[in-house]
Amino acid sequence: MLLTLLAGGSTNCLLDTGPINMPPTVQINGRDQPLHYGEKVIFTANVYDPDQSTASLDVAWYLGVDGDCEHATATTPICRASQPNDQCGYTPQDLGSVCVVVQVTDRYGATAKASRVFDAKDRPPVAKIEQTSPVSTDATLHLFSELTFSAANSSDPDPNDALTYEWTITQPDGSDLSATTCPSPQTPDVCSFTASMPGKYHVQVTVTDAYQMDNSDSLDVMIAQDQPPTANIERTSPLATTTPLPLFSNLTFSAAQSTDPDMVNGDTLTFVWKVTQPDGTDLSGATCPSPQTPAICSFAAAKPGTYHVQVTATDSSKLSNANSLDVAVATDQPPCIAGFSPTTLSTIGFADQSLTFQVSNVSDDGDPYTGSGPTTGTFIWSYRTSTNGAFLRMPRNNSNRMDFVPGSFVIGDVVQIRVEYHDRVNRNLTSCDPNADRCELVAGCAQWVTWTVYFL
Repeated sequence: MLLTLLAGGSTNCLLDTGPINMPPTVQINGRDQPLHYGEKVIFTANVYDPDQSTASLDVAWYLGVDGDCEHATATTPICRASQPNDQCGYTPQDLGSVCVVVQVTDRYGATAKASRVFDAKDRPPVAKIEQTSPVSTDATLHLFSELTFSAANSSDPDPNDALTYEWTITQPDGSDLSATTCPSPQTPDVCSFTASMPGKYHVQVTVTDAYQMDNSDSLDVMIAQDQPPTANIERTSPLATTTPLPLFSNLTFSAAQSTDPDMVNGDTLTFVWKVTQPDGTDLSGATCPSPQTPAICSFAAAKPGTYHVQVTATDSSKLSNANSLDVAVATDQPPCIAGFSPTTLSTIGFADQSLTFQVSNVSDDGDPYTGSGPTTGTFIWSYRTSTNGAFLRMPRNNSNRMDFVPGSFVIGDVVQIRVEYHDRVNRNLTSCDPNADRCELVAGCAQWVTWTVYFL
């Protein structure tokens, strides 16, 4: 301090207090970009102190929520710069107005403040749609294709922002598809449906964030016109290719190998069978087709001649295709006895013992026969008490065996027992010599069998 005294009857006193402290100045640098929720933003300020080095300044940054600048400095600073021009980073945690305040204090306690109000805004999401099944191509897909779309790669620039998905499927006829699988309740970003109409499907997804900001993406899928099926018919039983087949053969036909270009994508086929018999009439039978397996047709060929078997395959769009084949069935052939016992035609019997004659196997066209099962033909039993003369028919018929109890014959008797077989149309080998022990049809097979028994 400088004090000066002056003479001349008056006294002037000058007090030198030193230089006066000038407060600093501060200005928040301009920022053209808006603030966004969840995105870190950097603030900088221009600081100036007219009478001292800026290195001795304290620069503190404050945040006033809801745009409150007045009370911002009463809160804890969000950051404090060690250098006046250091940056301060801040990430908005919510939407709305934010007041950013910077306060500069010099070493003598002089302060300066600057503030700016920003709006923290939400950014819209980015919708992205892709076809995941079938793998997306530009090719036209088959009708009834099962289509799956995903919006899982949609994104939102704001972190932790939950997205919702709304799907719209416009069908080729202009109507909107309503399906429980689009979207799946478990996976709302996935949409699946069956393309049941030919033409263009327009698939759109709208993605919305928690603040109702949305964005849409879409794509088109072309579906081809329905293609007709190809009917396929084959005889699966009997597999033998010998023709003509025996009368009364049990025939089975299958259309299971019929195809449809759209079948792999969910199209289904129905089958209608028509069997034209040799006399021109249509066969009516419960087994053609089978109710359980409509692609299968079975029936017994009870008439000789040519059977025309046709199947018509129809898809769900009522497009159809037919295929057929012919099967020749032989006229009825005479039956023959292929197995019997006793196997010796000249045998010994004992008067005091029982005696049984039995047919064990019969060959007759397509009619199967076993000794323990039913037969469609008739057994005729007869006998004579010598080796010549007429045979007498026994009252017991249509049984494959004849039993004699002890005492039916006496010692010294010579008896011939004969059995013959007539098929279901009463055909037999009338050309055979009735006096022959065996009338040969084929080796080991006879129309009738005659046993000669000598009783002891």
